[in-house]
Amino acid sequence: MIYSQALSVDNEWITSHNAYTLSPGGYDNVLRVITKGGQARSDGKKIVITDADEVLLLTTIKWYENLKDGSVATLKKSMLDLPQDYQTLLKPHAAAHGEIFNRVTLDLDGGEDRRLTSEELIEKMYDASRFYFICSAGDFPPNLQGIWNGVFTAPWSGSYTFDANVELAMDSALSANMAEGMEGYFSFIESLVPDWRINAKTLFGARGISAQIVASPNTGLNLCYAGVWAWQFWTQGGGWLSSYFYDYYRFTGDKVFLKNRAIPLMKEVALFYEDYLVEIDDSGHYIFPMSCSPEVGGVLLSNNSVLDVAVAKELLTNLIAGCSELGIERENVKKWQAMLKKMPPYQIGPDGDLAEWADGIFKHHYDHRHYSPFYPVFRSFEFSLETTPELWKAAEVSLEKKRDLWLHYGTDEPGIPFGRVFHAQSAAYLGQGDVVEEVLNSMADRLYPSLHMSLKPNGGIFNFDGNGAYPDIINRSLAFSLNGTLDLLRSVPPSWDKGSIHGILVRGQIEIDHLQWHQSSGIINLELTSSIDQQITLRVPASKSIKSLKIIEGTAKADVSTRGDNARKVTLPANEKVKIEIHHDVVEPKAIRTDLALNKTVTASSYLRGYDSNLAFDGNWRTLWSSESSDPQWLAVDLGKEMTVDAVELCWQHAGKCYTLEVSTDNVNWTEVYSTKEGKRVREEVEFTPTKARWIRMHGTERGTVYGYSLWSFEVYGK
Repeated sequence: MIYSQALSVDNEWITSHNAYTLSPGGYDNVLRVITKGGQARSDGKKIVITDADEVLLLTTIKWYENLKDGSVATLKKSMLDLPQDYQTLLKPHAAAHGEIFNRVTLDLDGGEDRRLTSEELIEKMYDASRFYFICSAGDFPPNLQGIWNGVFTAPWSGSYTFDANVELAMDSALSANMAEGMEGYFSFIESLVPDWRINAKTLFGARGISAQIVASPNTGLNLCYAGVWAWQFWTQGGGWLSSYFYDYYRFTGDKVFLKNRAIPLMKEVALFYEDYLVEIDDSGHYIFPMSCSPEVGGVLLSNNSVLDVAVAKELLTNLIAGCSELGIERENVKKWQAMLKKMPPYQIGPDGDLAEWADGIFKHHYDHRHYSPFYPVFRSFEFSLETTPELWKAAEVSLEKKRDLWLHYGTDEPGIPFGRVFHAQSAAYLGQGDVVEEVLNSMADRLYPSLHMSLKPNGGIFNFDGNGAYPDIINRSLAFSLNGTLDLLRSVPPSWDKGSIHGILVRGQIEIDHLQWHQSSGIINLELTSSIDQQITLRVPASKSIKSLKIIEGTAKADVSTRGDNARKVTLPANEKVKIEIHHDVVEPKAIRTDLALNKTVTASSYLRGYDSNLAFDGNWRTLWSSESSDPQWLAVDLGKEMTVDAVELCWQHAGKCYTLEVSTDNVNWTEVYSTKEGKRVREEVEFTPTKARWIRMHGTERGTVYGYSLWSFEVYGK
């Protein structure tokens, strides 16, 4: 907060000298007005310009850790030294900006009239998001609004929020080949370490560091609680934020950075865990006490949230790997390995999904905008189909539930961009290209004309995090590398039959110079350059088999792999462009079913005001039919003509415990095709013997709650 401001306005200058409330810091702001023709005059509060041919505005803002170091006069002098011509000022900026921006291009083959295609919009959103990151990443990382806002009082004070938003803002920096933009993030995080040590000592009596959730450049102290969430127990921050330091090493191979910046920060987090993890359960595993899953349930706390456990495991794993690579910290490595073995196991619930807390009592808050339990698939990549198949399957089941209960039909800030991108990142890692496509396309409903994203519908609140992660969703769907395995088209959307991307980076010090694909022809052309000599496993999706892999250019060598028909071993030479042509078998795309009941005539036993019966058949995930709170109730649809039907999909808000599905050819005589006494909330897919029908109805005889029957959607399939 600012407690004092010295504002000065004359005919040419507006200056302000601003001091913070809770620290000795502050900032100076200088604006210079240069006119060609006309007149500029001031009344001491504003500048009024009349009859000018051209107006050039030059502005600069300088932040100071100690405001005593500031000087408005010095800033004014720097402005006087600048050229007074817009094109002269623009030229070096455009060159520097363009050099970074033009490294990467995405082409989704949108056809001749590209302005009318969704592919063109996605390309533009990809480019716009990279453009905005380049603009926003300077001395500091992008905050909640990047460097833009639109109002004088920024939402959430334009802060740096560390339980999702800042991380997403940074997510594309490395894969989208904008590594220069990381330095502001690194230096900002490092500047907060002294205050984070105070947090750890004061709140937990621990050594090391504990990050706060809400930060500003002038303090890292944990001061913001808002009386709503248990933010003082948010212990995951240091590990999550430091993961970007280690990721920088994995992308670049910069061992000087690893030794001097990444390892020291990660050691501070590990030191905190040494003192914090003192409780042990009966099985010899650590207990993460008072463990939160960010912003879920207000002050809801339990033991061993997935986020706490996953971040700690990732931190220790990365720290061990980094120190082993450098040949340092041998004694500490042994200690960290012992700590890693004592991490509590994750908990899988009765439905095969992942518990949000591994506390012995299954719970998972699916109808929530945050995706903390999915950290092992959107960030740390701990779960693997090869090494942890049970956890992989649990993540798939959980993401499907999250898709139903929040992405499609959620009530907690539905459609918020950061939740959507977490979902898409998780789906991309799990190889779900259809889900990636759904999310990428859906995000068009939150766009300003500038292609910035809005937190709320209709331009409600400008926010940066959705744009920050958008390119990374696409990059990891097309080329994803981890621990010596490079996956091509891991989760490419099914409708992207042809396309290309060039200039992106993947972990393992590899640049994808060019990747071109044609799914329906089974052809992939790949050009890549490795900064080091290395052998990798090159894979296409598991649903495909590689027919041939040929080195077209370069001295790389290819060989068979023991990891499946979709994989080959490739030995890459350092700093040499290698061209590879891959032919794989063609898998017929999954048939797209047509909802026969969409927007058809509907009747119902009852409905509540605003929840009409037709709303279950309008194709809109956010509208629903609700009946009166009594039994029985029914909802019927007229398909318009007799058809062969064989499946119904119901998406419930409040499910019927006992109900039947019935069909009719005359709307008088009804035949039961399905019945249940255990109806569940969420999505129920019912298949039955192909049956001739024109009318189909859900006939509920016993409600599952005190409320009426409520359906988000009622879909009918067949021929």
